[in-house]
Order: sequence, then structure tokens, then C-alpha cells
Amino acid sequence: MAFFRELWADKVLQAMIRAMQETQCVANSIMDYTPFTLGKKAAGYNGPTLSGLTVRALPANGSDDPSRDAVEISFNQKKGCVFTLSDIDVAQSDVDQLQELTEQASEALIDDYDAYITGVMVAGLSATAGFKNTISDTTGHQITRADFVDARKKLNQQKAPRRYRYCAIHPDLEAGLFDIPDFVSRDKIADTNAMRDGVIGRCLGFDIIVNADIPKVTSGWATANGTLPIALFYSKAAMGWGRQREFDAKASPDAHIPGDVINIYSVYGATVQKANYMVAYRKDVA
Repeated sequence: MAFFRELWADKVLQAMIRAMQETQCVANSIMDYTPFTLGKKAAGYNGPTLSGLTVRALPANGSDDPSRDAVEISFNQKKGCVFTLSDIDVAQSDVDQLQELTEQASEALIDDYDAYITGVMVAGLSATAGFKNTISDTTGHQITRADFVDARKKLNQQKAPRRYRYCAIHPDLEAGLFDIPDFVSRDKIADTNAMRDGVIGRCLGFDIIVNADIPKVTSGWATANGTLPIALFYSKAAMGWGRQREFDAKASPDAHIPGDVINIYSVYGATVQKANYMVAYRKDVA
């Protein structure tokens, strides 16, 4: 029985689609331009942002031009899961092994998306005062209600859409959430049908995602050698990302073993499209 790489790539794609439909991750909380970029075989995407329109008094003088705000996404991320199957015939016929490797590849690639996207978000935080903050609690060094109120106020001042707001928080700061009176844990929300797995609760209009891939920062907000965990408050419209192609798989014989080396890979990129729709808070001490 031969190895069909197209079949494996399709199985990984379907596994990821199911995972992202059911589970809330950072990658599916931002603008996804994949429908415009899929299969284009381009080095990047440059086009209008998926943003809102303005209201004009009628009769109107002029009109909105969707191309007035453009987003450029470079597909500079080429990542894959590479593994060796010592007996390709058995692996292809072993449904359990094929399913397990498919799910592992899907989960690993989603984690890589989140790690890359949160890194771009931190690097793209606005340098203007108010978008990079130290958490307000200097005693327990934990995130507090005041931080959520401040983030909400700042996003409101920027007229960020009130729907689809998220807080991606490092696990080191998670404990502070349970001391916030307005925090409603997932198990306390009456209707969780519209809430994906991965959201641990809500607070002041933010769906909260705990994500260990958010890079830690220094006191100067550099990610290199960072030790301070952060929380990112953002609107869906803050970031844009896309995949050049969904997934592909490549197989090549390995002369060392009776089998094939398999590479399931993805080509993608992300960029900040509205830096003023992101607010961050970092711990003040490690």
C-alpha cells in the first residue's frame, strides 16, 4: 500500500478545522485573510483591511474606499512536523496510528500559530503612552479588576468594536483572575454553547484565553531574555493573518531505514493592522 501525501495533508486540515471550530485559540480570535490568500503561491498578501465603514450625513459628500487602509502579510513562516515512519505500509493501514499522528500534527501547528501571532502582537504594541502598562497590583503582583477596567476604557477610547474582544493571559497571571469579582468562570456562565473550549471565562466584555505561548518580556518590553509574564487585551480587528496554503505533506525515502520521512507543513504569516486596538499589562517583578 502506497503513502498518499495528499490524503494525509487533507486529514490534518480537517482535524485542524474541527479543532479551531471547537477550541478558542489566539489564531481564530483575529482577522483571518486565508480565504483571500489560499493557493495564491505568493510571497505575501497586500490588500484592504477587513474593517468597518463610517456613517455619513446624506446627501453624502464622498464615499468610503475600502482600499484606503491596507494590510500586508508576509508568508515568511514555513513550519512543519517532520517524523519518520519505519514501516510505511503498516502506518498507512494502522488507523489508530494515522489518526494519532494526524491529531498531534494539528495540535502542534496550532500551537505554533499562537506562539508566532502573540510574538507579533507583543512586538507590534503601540509605542504611544497607554498601550504598554504595568499591572496595577504592586503587592501581589497579580492582574486586577482595575487592569480590566483600564483596558476596556482604552479600547473604548480608540472606538474598537465592542464585540469580539479577548484577553490572552499568561498562566503565571491566571491565579489573579479568581480574585476579581467581575470574573465569571466558564462553569458559571449559563449558556456556553456559543463559547469555544479554551475560554476559561469572561470579565467586563473580554473572553479570556490562557496561553503559555505568550512571550515574557523585560521591563523595557523586549522579548529576548524576558522574565515578566503579560496579559494582552485586544480586539479581533487588531491583527490580521493568513495561510498561503492550508497544509501539504511531503514524503521522501530515508536511505538509513526501510521507510519514509514525512513532513506535514504550513506556510503562513501575520501582521498588526490596528496597533491601537491592543493593550498589554506586564508583571512588575519576576
